[in-house]
Amino acid sequence: MKDIILVLTNARDESAGPVVDHLRSMNQPYARFDTENFPEEDLLSIRLDGKDKIGYVRCSGNEIDLASVKSIWWRRPEKARLQPNIHPGYMEFIRDESEIALWSFYSLLSDVFWMNHPLVAARLLEHNKLYQLKIASMLGLKTPRTLVTNNPQDVLSFVREQDDFAAIKIIKGNFFSREREEKNLFVFTQRINEEVVKAHFDELRLAPVMVQEFVPKAVEVRGSIVG
Repeated sequence: MKDIILVLTNARDESAGPVVDHLRSMNQPYARFDTENFPEEDLLSIRLDGKDKIGYVRCSGNEIDLASVKSIWWRRPEKARLQPNIHPGYMEFIRDESEIALWSFYSLLSDVFWMNHPLVAARLLEHNKLYQLKIASMLGLKTPRTLVTNNPQDVLSFVREQDDFAAIKIIKGNFFSREREEKNLFVFTQRINEEVVKAHFDELRLAPVMVQEFVPKAVEVRGSIVG
């Protein structure tokens, strides 16, 4: 049942408070998602299987099933607030991946009422792999099962479901650097299994990742559909 109003804002937004209080007085189910708390404190998980999508947002101690959201108020969300002990080279990478994961989340929720819809044509498809997969599936193309999450347990469960036949990739192509290293680093798509996930379990909590059903290939073709 779609009955929840999702408020996207930040913890310092005083204007959202009276609206939330009014919703509470009406006994209207709601959830406030202060986006700067993602990914360090809050969790987001979205799974695509063909045209079907399931997922949740865990914010302010509550888990919100995306299927239960009927409307969204885009108030004043902010970028990720990260701990200062994270290396600056990693910090920009984590912020970018988190921002793109949230953008994909927003664009997938096209079946709800939006107040101040954030989508603009110039950014609709840019780096937006989940939305690209959704459109590809609607056009009749076969797409791999896909998960975007910063919850290591969801990654582990997904890999097990694929019988260790999974691949991991970054959401947005981006470079980062490590301490005392001048060269930039890039994460390429790579095959993973349960053993790999367990070995890097805590690291998967640092930033959202994309995990997909692994598709063996004879050749690789990059194509575009126009129309």
